[in-house]
Amino acid sequence: THHYHGRKNFSQEELTEYATKLHSRGIRCHFHVMGDHAVEMAALAMEKAHQVKLPDPPRHIFAHIRLARKEDIEKLEGMEVSANFTAYSCSKDTTGKFIDGRVELIQYPIKEFVKRNINVCYGSDWPVTDVYPIDNMEVAVTRKPLGAGEDVEAIDKNQRIDVMQA
Repeated sequence: THHYHGRKNFSQEELTEYATKLHSRGIRCHFHVMGDHAVEMAALAMEKAHQVKLPDPPRHIFAHIRLARKEDIEKLEGMEVSANFTAYSCSKDTTGKFIDGRVELIQYPIKEFVKRNINVCYGSDWPVTDVYPIDNMEVAVTRKPLGAGEDVEAIDKNQRIDVMQA
């Protein structure tokens, strides 16, 4: 089975080197991590970067996080990172064809970050997605398209969060 991992802009070694240099200078890293391999690479880079102890470390950003594995999320526990989701996207199963039976992958794993007390925030990929915060919160809570009823199945309902968490 073919597993597409996207296009890498850096090798693991380069990413780790850049992240460590930026972190050690107190500069925030902003990772666009759509798929599980990107999350894994960025998490490994952050593990190494956080070996440099700073009195006031920057909060690094993991943006989008369409697919991830629990073990990569667990690596981020206790680090200064924020998981920045485009919650509006949680209502669409756009990754099913890439999962290909890989049960270890979680789509838009918001709850996994919340459970580990990793800062979660939301952004919009406007004009691709909705810019209205309340609409994004609804989708984060229901994991369904806006206004969808009980007859519509949620995308990975195990990742639902409550209103206060959203």
